[in-house]
Amino acid sequence: MAQKAVNSDKMLNLGYRVLMKRNSTYIAFVLAGALLGERVSYVVSCGLQQHHSLNASIWLQVVNYGFDKAWEQNNQGKLFKHMEGKLGQEGGGDGGDEGGDDDE
Repeated sequence: MAQKAVNSDKMLNLGYRVLMKRNSTYIAFVLAGALLGERVSYVVSCGLQQHHSLNASIWLQVVNYGFDKAWEQNNQGKLFKHMEGKLGQEGGGDGGDEGGDDDE
């Protein structure tokens, strides 16, 4: 058991040194991962659509809906659509002159 922990620590340390120690390397790793993930997602969705177009579109809609709900739940109260009605009310309006004769 202790041997597994040591190996795990060595792997994490190696991953940190190789991928995250320098900012430029980390950014390149993240961008490459994003591009690879998009490409894999596109290839998988095209492959699914050729075989079972209805099942693929339903699957993609379910995944999209799940990620959207998780994002909204994590950012509750921070998104524009959650604050849309409150923006004009909280700060005393839009900051404009609302009928007062202040320039006299």
